[in-house]
Amino acid sequence: MASPYANYEAELVESAPRPPETSAKWWRWGTVVLIAAMVIGPLMGRQMPREVANWYAAAAVESRLDGQDEQAHARLEKALAWDSRNAAFYLQRAQWNREDKRYEDALADCNKARELAEWHPLVLMERSQVYQHLKRYEEAVEDWKTIAEMNERRRLLSDVSVWNGLAYARAVAGIELAAGLEDAERAAKREPDEAAILDTRGYLLFKLGRHDEALKDLDVAVTGAEARLAERLKKLEASPSAVTDVRQAERERKSAETEFAVILYHRSLVLDQLDQPEAAAADRDRIRQLGVIPSEELF
Repeated sequence: MASPYANYEAELVESAPRPPETSAKWWRWGTVVLIAAMVIGPLMGRQMPREVANWYAAAAVESRLDGQDEQAHARLEKALAWDSRNAAFYLQRAQWNREDKRYEDALADCNKARELAEWHPLVLMERSQVYQHLKRYEEAVEDWKTIAEMNERRRLLSDVSVWNGLAYARAVAGIELAAGLEDAERAAKREPDEAAILDTRGYLLFKLGRHDEALKDLDVAVTGAEARLAERLKKLEASPSAVTDVRQAERERKSAETEFAVILYHRSLVLDQLDQPEAAAADRDRIRQLGVIPSEELF
């Protein structure tokens, strides 16, 4: 049976406006949309895995801050599954492995990050630390030499940071000490009151057997580092609510305490050589109070 509304439907169709120019415009817009979809679609397909990977990486950092190390590693592993060519993820895992004393794993991650981001100095800075823990000191120095060469071509770090980093690597390695001292002197001329630089120069002087000079530098370095640590702690205790993430602030506090402990340890070595065992023991006691073990692994 025909629809009773058939005639009305036909009339509606016949009376509907169908301007050819409008149809042509919509066709052109449709073509543009289709072409855009062909171009943007693959880009979105490539971008989405990166976004998912970044989400997992951020979640991994959160887990690490909460002390859930196993979960942190699992989430970072998922981030790498989504974006296996992200050097930052390997560098992050290398840092965690170094902190957890899994040095061979840390080295493997550094090497992968180096493969993916050959030009970035942070990768070599991290690998240099790992080499030091593995007692592969000459390779640690070579990484800093490479950083210095890279920085000449593309300045990503300050000259002072590079001079001090290379000088300190030489001090820890116990090689090229005269060259290390030259770099430390250059850095100290630029920033004469910086505790880290004075510590480097003092440690080099200790390695060179110039103990009286070393103690002068290290005394000033200890005083400066202690004042800086006290200032950081005071700010944290005075207004903890002002800290965006208290967990991150706690990690930074611990890092500052460890840096202070390193300088104390270097001074204790000098005091031993100057036949001041009580003063040396006092420095080592302070290191332990900071929750750090005074040993040759402290650098």
